Amino acid sequence: MESQPPHPHPSPPSPEGPPRRNLLWPLVAGAVALTLLVAAGGVTAWLLFIAERPGGGESVEFRLGNGQDPVPAEDVDLVSAVLHRRVVDLAAGEPAITVQGDTALTVEFPPDTDVAEATALLERPGVMAVHPVLGAAVSPDDGDTVLPVPSTSELLRVGPAGLGNAQVASAGFEHNPSYGQWEVQIEFTGEGAGTWATMTGEAACQSPGDPRRRLAIVVDEEIVSAPEVTPDVGCGVGLDVGATVVTGGFERTEAAVLATLVGSDPLPVAVTAVP
Repeated sequence: MESQPPHPHPSPPSPEGPPRRNLLWPLVAGAVALTLLVAAGGVTAWLLFIAERPGGGESVEFRLGNGQDPVPAEDVDLVSAVLHRRVVDLAAGEPAITVQGDTALTVEFPPDTDVAEATALLERPGVMAVHPVLGAAVSPDDGDTVLPVPSTSELLRVGPAGLGNAQVASAGFEHNPSYGQWEVQIEFTGEGAGTWATMTGEAACQSPGDPRRRLAIVVDEEIVSAPEVTPDVGCGVGLDVGATVVTGGFERTEAAVLATLVGSDPLPVAVTAVP
C-alpha cells in the first residue's frame, strides 16, 4: 500500500499581520474628503462674509461743512446716519461709512451701485417744505418767493412754509397701476396732520382754478408738485386724513429719491464729494 504524503501544516501568520495597503486607502480618502469639506466650508463662510459685509464697492470721500472748521460730533453722527439711510433707500445695499475726524467721512458703496447717482443724492440738503401759494408770478423778480413749476413755464409766488421734515412721520413710494405712474406717499405726525388740515382748509376757500387754491411741495427750494385742493374739500375744514400722495410723472428712481429726502432729517451741514 502506497504511503500518502503528509499533509502540509499551514504557515504561521506573519508577525506584522496582513498587508496594510487596503486599510490605508480608506483613511487617505477620508482625510482628503475631510480636507475638501473644510475647504468648501471655508469658501462658503468667506462668500457669506463678503455678501453680508457692508460696502465692498467704490469709495467716495465727502467734506463736511467747509472742510476746515470742526463739525460738532452730534452733527457728524446725524450726517452719517442720514447718508446711510439714503444709500439703503436706493435699494443699493448696506454702505460702509468711516468718519475721518470732524471734517470728513468716506462712504464705501455696495457693489454695483450707480456711484454718480448715489453721490448726487448724498450731497443734497434734503430740506422739504409745504408752502401756501399766494398767486401766479410773471417773472422771478415779482417779489416774495417765486419758484418755477417743473416741466412748465409757470411761476408761483409762495408764502412761508407751514410744514417741514419735522412734521413728516414717514414717506414711501409705489407704482399706481391705475394711473401707470410712480407716487410718493407722505404720512404726517399728529402736529403735521393738524397743520395740513388747516392749510388745505384755507386753500379750499379759493375758487377752482385760482392759484391760491394750490399748495406747493418744495424740496431743496424746487417745487416737486403743486396740487390744487379738490372741490370736495370744504372751506375751513380741509383734509383731516393726516397724509397725502404726491404725483409728478416721476420715474422710479425719482420717486425713491423724493421719498428718501422727505422722510428723513435734512443734513445739518453741507456735504460735498471730494474730487
